[in-house]
Amino acid sequence: MKEQDLIPIGTLCEQYRLELSFFEEMGEIGLIELTVYKGSKHVHQDALNQVEKILRIHRELHVNLEGVDVVMNILQRQEQLRQELLRVQNRLRRSVIHNDANRQNVIVDDDAERVISVIDFGDMLNI
Repeated sequence: MKEQDLIPIGTLCEQYRLELSFFEEMGEIGLIELTVYKGSKHVHQDALNQVEKILRIHRELHVNLEGVDVVMNILQRQEQLRQELLRVQNRLRRSVIHNDANRQNVIVDDDAERVISVIDFGDMLNI
């Protein structure tokens, strides 16, 4: 980890107008990772997006840090489910939707119990 990648939490306190204890509590809860470098606590620059998301939830929704932790866990789970849904969706067989199914376009067996085929594909969609 390079020194230039670390931002002192004192600098973040000034920038975001927050108390030092706010960042320390975020670290204790596990919302962010605090790194001690040369005797002071720092946040890695890659965590700034996470910090800003936490602050938006805290300030705009008036949620305490424990609540922010719950919200962040829900958002993480939502993203996992979205990715799982995409994986399942990509495994599904692609098919044709016939947009004009009617009696003239359906071929049934001799007993009229089972559809054998669908014709007239002029208006079909491929999904």
